[in-house]
Amino acid sequence: MKLPYWVLTNDLQGRGIRVDFKDLNYEVLDSDISDRFVKAINFYSKLLDNYQIEWTEDVFDCDDFAVLFKAVCGLYRFTCAYAEGNVYLGGELYGRHAYNLIPYMVGTQLVWLVVEPQVVGVRGVNWYNVFDMGSNRSRMLGLYIYVTDYAWI
Repeated sequence: MKLPYWVLTNDLQGRGIRVDFKDLNYEVLDSDISDRFVKAINFYSKLLDNYQIEWTEDVFDCDDFAVLFKAVCGLYRFTCAYAEGNVYLGGELYGRHAYNLIPYMVGTQLVWLVVEPQVVGVRGVNWYNVFDMGSNRSRMLGLYIYVTDYAWI
């Protein structure tokens, strides 16, 4: 399903998230094309394995994983945002972090999948979750709370 940029930007801005956009229309996941999400995850996981991509401080770290996952989603023709924010563990600031947001239409409601691209290839880990449909800009992944303040779609 295609949505104009202002639907996505207004939704994120309404959550208190600063947004940059590059296109006028975006292909948003819905039940008709959700298989693309599964294919993108499988391809991304194979990329990590085939190229032995691992986290390396200041070389290939969170922003690089998030940009790579955004590019893979582009290959499968659906929108994936690069996002940044603070991450909290046990109520304490853990640090700044980059990850991904994917818009998904559930019926007539727009929700955002919060994706942690550094652990996509790790089996059994909760690496994505969904923003509440309200104005919340934070979401728990595993034991961490992600509070988004910037997105590039």
